[in-house]
Amino acid sequence: MGDSDAAPLEEDARTELRARRVSLAQTFGSGDLSQRLLIELLRDDRRATKQAREGGRSAMDQSELGDIDTLPPEPPAPAIDKRKPARVSDQLVSAVAKEAALGWALSQEANDLARAWLLQQYTRRMTRPAYADISIALAERDLQTLNRLLDDTPDRIPLYNRIDANVMTDRLGEAQRLSFEGLTSAPDDAQLHERVQETLLTNAQALEPRETWFKQAPLTFFESSAAAGIRLTDHYSMLVRATQRNQRSTDDTQLTGVPAQDRQVDWISQYQTQNTQWKGTVGWRQGLASLYAFRLDGLLGQVGPMGTELSIGRNQPANETPQLRVGGVKDLFSIGNNWRLTQNQYVRARVEGDRFYGQDRSFLGSGMVFDGEIGHRFRVEYPDYTIRVVGTVARYNASGTVSPLMARLLPSGTAPDVAQIMPRSFNQFGMLFGFGTDYLDRYTRAWRPFMDAGMLHDNREGWGVQAQLGMAGSVFGNDHLALYIEHQSITRAGTSPLTEIGLRYRWLY
Repeated sequence: MGDSDAAPLEEDARTELRARRVSLAQTFGSGDLSQRLLIELLRDDRRATKQAREGGRSAMDQSELGDIDTLPPEPPAPAIDKRKPARVSDQLVSAVAKEAALGWALSQEANDLARAWLLQQYTRRMTRPAYADISIALAERDLQTLNRLLDDTPDRIPLYNRIDANVMTDRLGEAQRLSFEGLTSAPDDAQLHERVQETLLTNAQALEPRETWFKQAPLTFFESSAAAGIRLTDHYSMLVRATQRNQRSTDDTQLTGVPAQDRQVDWISQYQTQNTQWKGTVGWRQGLASLYAFRLDGLLGQVGPMGTELSIGRNQPANETPQLRVGGVKDLFSIGNNWRLTQNQYVRARVEGDRFYGQDRSFLGSGMVFDGEIGHRFRVEYPDYTIRVVGTVARYNASGTVSPLMARLLPSGTAPDVAQIMPRSFNQFGMLFGFGTDYLDRYTRAWRPFMDAGMLHDNREGWGVQAQLGMAGSVFGNDHLALYIEHQSITRAGTSPLTEIGLRYRWLY
């Protein structure tokens, strides 16, 4: 191959390397550096195209980036004594330059520039560069295209889009690596902070101590729990939680024979992807009696317009009344749907069927609960002000009998009646307003308040207030602390007001 053929190839390789420098600077350099490298590349591309025009190049091979008004003006070019002949590589230079420019615009959130270029590209040639493909595939959740682009041209994808594409295609480990390495090079990048938080906290390993004080007459208790979790793979994780409740009765005329401690140990196994989550729980409890329990929970269609939740369990805690909380359990099956009508409006509906037992498996009764909720979010980001209308219809049937074990909880001198243990049927509806309530469990580095409050009407008790106030944030950086207080003057038990004060802590490791 002669020198005349080698020169264009050398220019092609040099241009390709310069474009890759622009892409790498987005990851490992500052924004000013990547912008300067991009401008230098575009100026050279524009200069080469101008020379091609003067040399009689066809209009089809001219650069299209040089026509965009938002690019910086080119400094005066030095006088050229000898015009270079048109090179075959001029078209490649323009193609490489436009890929680099669009990638930079998308990674820097310069959406107006990117949109102008895509429109110009579409109207002129009806073609799309690779960065347009990744953006469109992300918007449309086109997993096949995303997997192809990640496999074929990963180094040409802007860092933000590359992280998002790996998350969407369930390549969590790679998304975590890219996020962490990018943040190491650009520690002040807010978007990388957000992506590191989202990727590393998925299936995060943590130690979780919790403390709760609870009072609903005739029962009060102080509950302590500790949990440790471990991530096995990108999708599998396990957690073990131990709980002890120190409890007592505040009114012997309603509740007697309360065991001083109620202990429980749960082993939880979880499988999670972007669209699906399954969680299985096996537990042991020592309360009024000793028993084993299991539960399976599923979340399906989490990224689509309609999500489904399923639950099935045996010997699960029954918190409908103080008597059931101390000495009862329930077998349950529930199914619910969440319709995301728009980004701001949603509708939820759920139905649960229960069979109530004493902890000795003596049958007490059954129930059916229907929950509905319609909500509107005024803001998607924090503070995510949300107003919602809620309603509950519950029907219970006290068709069982009171066993000698459960009779210990009832006052002496009266005939045991299962109606003293089972909840009463009720209808409730109301309206609540809140913001930031997911920060009770969701990580936030900054300290942020959250609230949920409103009025409820119960056909047994009339109107009442329900409120939750709290604050959550990070203490050391790799942890999360939440403090809250909750009060309900109208409860599902329908007996007396409920007050709860809690502390939740997670240390990520």
